[in-house]
Amino acid sequence: MRVNCHFFTREEIELDIEPSEVDSEARCLSLLAFIKGIAERVGKDVIMTPENMQETVLLRYRAGEGRFEHTIRRIQLRPNRLIPADRGLRKRGPRPLNSKR
Repeated sequence: MRVNCHFFTREEIELDIEPSEVDSEARCLSLLAFIKGIAERVGKDVIMTPENMQETVLLRYRAGEGRFEHTIRRIQLRPNRLIPADRGLRKRGPRPLNSKR
């Protein structure tokens, strides 16, 4: 999986991936480990958003609390991509990754 790194401002590092490359559980777990590693090394939260939609946070790793939270109700693994199972993402608040709703 390729990760592109951009330094558009001093306060922010932007990394982008091609979602179609997250096509297996192993790659998804690698991506989560990468996000966690960055957050813990810089001591700041890391968020994952759709491209050009910074206000739509899909996943957040809270560095100070050592946990992920997400706003996606469920993710289904489909050939060549991970997709949200529903589209009502903005109506739900963040919750820990292991919680059920």
